Amino acid sequence: MVTHAKPPRLFSFPPEVELESLRGAGLRGQAEDELRAVLYAFAAIATAKRLTATVLQPVIDGCGSESDLVRGIALHRLVVLGHYFPEAREAIRGVCSTGRVDVRLQALTHIVSAPRNLATKVVKSSLGDGDIRIRRQALKLVRGLASRRLEQELILRLEKEEDESLKSQIRSILAAR
Repeated sequence: MVTHAKPPRLFSFPPEVELESLRGAGLRGQAEDELRAVLYAFAAIATAKRLTATVLQPVIDGCGSESDLVRGIALHRLVVLGHYFPEAREAIRGVCSTGRVDVRLQALTHIVSAPRNLATKVVKSSLGDGDIRIRRQALKLVRGLASRRLEQELILRLEKEEDESLKSQIRSILAAR
């Protein structure tokens, strides 16, 4: 797990170059259209160094794609934008609280690359998620974020958590601090 000490560069290869490199991934129809929209939107933002809701929307939409590949690329791009634009950070919070568990799980795998304060807030919130898979993933991320707020949340979660294996993980994390 890697957290960025400094923000990643806001840079984009030409979308056609990226699309060509992904041709073998087997994307067709809607997924291919979504990927194209994500890549062109990100390139426009990276080139202009400006963000508007209209240009950001295809990236947000891509985060909800049925295609894991498109969703992963969109989430990665949204996290990069989160280092530069408050609107992107707000969009990340929205994606991380969507009703779709598959989206929330994949978003959590990308959140460690987000600005640290945002990553900490999202992980803290995810520790109380109704789905055990989300709570399990959030616990995996706690060690890398090492935050006082997360430690306090773990103490609270220990009392509320019903799953014994997660309680054991929480105890282990707390004992190691």
